[in-house]
Amino acid sequence: GYTTLSVAAKNCEVELEGLALPRRAIEKLCDAGFDLTVMNELNKNSSLAHRLRKAGIKKASKVVQFVRDSPANVALDRPAFSSKPFVSSPRYAFDGDMTTRWESSHADDQHLELDLGSRHRISKVVIAWEDAAAKSYDIRVSDDRVSWITVWRKMDGEEGIGTVESLLRANVTGRYVRMQGHERATIWGFSIWEMKVFGTPIRSVENPIATRQEGLQPPPEKITLVGDGDIRLANHSECSKMIEDDPQEYASCQTYANLRYSLLR
Repeated sequence: GYTTLSVAAKNCEVELEGLALPRRAIEKLCDAGFDLTVMNELNKNSSLAHRLRKAGIKKASKVVQFVRDSPANVALDRPAFSSKPFVSSPRYAFDGDMTTRWESSHADDQHLELDLGSRHRISKVVIAWEDAAAKSYDIRVSDDRVSWITVWRKMDGEEGIGTVESLLRANVTGRYVRMQGHERATIWGFSIWEMKVFGTPIRSVENPIATRQEGLQPPPEKITLVGDGDIRLANHSECSKMIEDDPQEYASCQTYANLRYSLLR
C-alpha cells in the first residue's frame, strides 16, 4: 500500500511505477513535485536531468529515458469526427485550447471520436467536461472505425462533473478512440472542452525478422522518434528542424533516432 496521504502524491507514484526504481526513490520524486507532466515540461528544454540531480535523484538518466518513452497526449490536433448535426465542431475538443469546446446536438446517444493515424497502445483518456456533461458514457477503441470495443464506462455522471480521468486496462490498442455518450446530465447536449488520449505508437515494422533476413532496411518514416519530450512517428528530418535553433538538442535527437532505428532492425 501507499504511505503517502496526499492523493496527488499517490497518483504520482502510480504513474512512476514503470521506473524500476526503489519505492523510496519514487516517493522522493513525487515529494519534490516531479510527476510525469512536470518532468515532460522540463524535458522539453533539457533541464530535467539537472533538476533531478539537484533533488538528489541518483539515477537521473534512467528517469529521463522513462519520461521520453512514457505515454504522451497523442490526440492533439488529430482529425476529429462526431455525430451530426453538432452545435460546435469536434476539432475544438482536440485543439489544446480550454476556451473552445465541442458541443453535440441537444439529444442523447451522441459520440465524439478521433483518428490517431496508426495503431497505438492507449493507457488513459482524460475528458474535461463543460457543465453540460454526460450522465452515462463509454470509451471505445477501434482499428477500422467499424468494429468498436468498449474499454471503460461511466454511469454516474452529473452536471458540472469537471475533468474525468479514465485509466484503461492493460493492452488496450486501437487507431480510433470514441467517447460514446448515452444519456445527458442536462437538457443541453454533450459538451467537452478538451479530450486527451495518452498512448504510444505501436512498432510500425510488421515483420522485423523477415526484414532482417532479407537484408532490407525499415522505411525511414516508420522510425519511432522521441524529441522534445513528445512521442510521435517521424524520420530523421524531424531532427533537422532543431539544428538551427538548438544544435545540442539536434545531436540528442539524432542519437535517440539512431537508437530507435537499430531496435527496429
